Amino acid sequence: MFFFFVGGVSPRLVVTRAHLPQPCAACGREALREERVDHVLSLFFLDIFTLSRGTPYLRCGACDWASTEPPQLWGQAPPPQLPRASAPTACCPVCARALQPGFAFCPFCGTSLGG
Repeated sequence: MFFFFVGGVSPRLVVTRAHLPQPCAACGREALREERVDHVLSLFFLDIFTLSRGTPYLRCGACDWASTEPPQLWGQAPPPQLPRASAPTACCPVCARALQPGFAFCPFCGTSLGG
């Protein structure tokens, strides 16, 4: 007598809330949804039992951004952003790419920039 088990544990994406009325932190669109990944025992490709429920997270349907913050912080003000690098002010005379100030050589084509 032989017994073949056609089943196993597999991850399943569960959308718990399809639309949240807050804007995405990355693109600003109101396309956020709450998701989680559950691990499910399947037999003959039918879900039998949920072994573990995943931690909920936010995902934007427009830009595919996913949150890394815990659910208790959702809806609060975003953390302050780090200052951005200074804007490029020079261009290479040969390849015309933007450069940071103070470069002696173009990092793209190798042209000498100063005398």
